[in-house]
Amino acid sequence: MKFQVQIIGASAGTPTLTRNVSCQVVMYENYSYMLDAGEGAQTNFQKYNVRKNRIRVIAISHLHGDHVFGLIPLLCSFSMEKRQEKLFLIGPVELKEYVETNLRLSYSYITYPIEYIITNTNTYAPVYEDKYMTIYTLPLIHNVPCNGYLLVEKPRLPSILVDKISLYNLDYEDIKKIKQGEDYTTTTHEIIPNIELISPNYQRSYAYCSDTAYNESIIPMIEEVDWLYHEATWLHAVRIGKDTSPHSSAKEAAIIADKANVKNLIIGHFSPRYSDLEPLLEEAKSVFPSSYLAIEGTIFTIN
Repeated sequence: MKFQVQIIGASAGTPTLTRNVSCQVVMYENYSYMLDAGEGAQTNFQKYNVRKNRIRVIAISHLHGDHVFGLIPLLCSFSMEKRQEKLFLIGPVELKEYVETNLRLSYSYITYPIEYIITNTNTYAPVYEDKYMTIYTLPLIHNVPCNGYLLVEKPRLPSILVDKISLYNLDYEDIKKIKQGEDYTTTTHEIIPNIELISPNYQRSYAYCSDTAYNESIIPMIEEVDWLYHEATWLHAVRIGKDTSPHSSAKEAAIIADKANVKNLIIGHFSPRYSDLEPLLEEAKSVFPSSYLAIEGTIFTIN
């Protein structure tokens, strides 16, 4: 099954001529999960062909404007397009008040049900699940209540080893039963244990750490994830000069990735001061070679 992440915006604080503020869409089969909703999200949805009618969940990390100012316009657009399907809104306790106040004062209406899921920004806990995905909160260190999110796919049926299909001349019904855990009995009545016929599928995962100071406490929660997105607002030399900043450097993001033994790192939430992002990437790669930039429109595939 397809499991992908598309970067919609990755600028910190304000948009620039080349970067919008924080927003991502995680796509799994025909479901989409939106992470943060910075301003300009809808414009980039059109630019990058994001099918917003597939969005089932919007998870907001915190209520700073660069992560939430695109939410109300999107909710209103859903109504203008006659959405009927329930939308799950995940976020801190003030999120419901923020949405309802904006809708009331702008005389806007909603045509579909919204279910609010309030997070405890101090804990690691499951907050949502459907037939494809379970979403957990990740406690982050910021100057307002803030959490990241860990998305873990539900267990999939195992894959049949290709050479076994031809070896035993397996048909569709044989394959179906083997995937469901049965052994296979050959025409000569030999029993082939199920474990010898399959390649178990592990659960793929994606962690989103939006705004946070360097925080080793999250390492056990994100250990060995396939892809980690971690904010990298500054180069490390600049970060040292801002020792009270609730943000991380590219080097610190890479250290977290290395200590958590993740497979791949995406850095983002870049300060608008940086028009050239290559120095940030080089800094991250000096610690963790499998590092990538969160460039708008880029799609990362989680294998």
